[in-house]
Amino acid sequence: MPNAEDSSRYAIFESYCKFLNSFDETTQFQIHINTKPISRSHIDLDIKASNDASDEQKQCVDEYNGLMHKRYLGDQTYIQQKYITVTIVDDSYDAAQKRFELINSEKMELLQKMGSGNHMMDKVERLTLLREIADPTISSNIKIIL
Repeated sequence: MPNAEDSSRYAIFESYCKFLNSFDETTQFQIHINTKPISRSHIDLDIKASNDASDEQKQCVDEYNGLMHKRYLGDQTYIQQKYITVTIVDDSYDAAQKRFELINSEKMELLQKMGSGNHMMDKVERLTLLREIADPTISSNIKIIL
């Protein structure tokens, strides 16, 4: 007999299948999973001691920051980022844009129902991600000058 945890997993899997099957035959999609060390992900874990804190409090905050860096920014701590790339072919740019807007609203809603936080990446975010995948040693953001 399935328990509550199993039924929850089945519901998530069923929602995921519904999401995958929601793409029609004219739409291609790829799912990318990018696993990387947290230290490359620009996370600031430090807390700041107030200016009027005692030396003992400042030392405590420094020790806490050191522990957080050791635990969460070490070589053994990773995060996974998941991306969906959608490709369509249409008669014109405007028609393709309309289809992308429709696909975006439909798919985002399905993903949100599954409990997934998501957003559509802009050009700069996509270029930054591609550069990071191509050369993980670079950590600065891309700036577009018009």
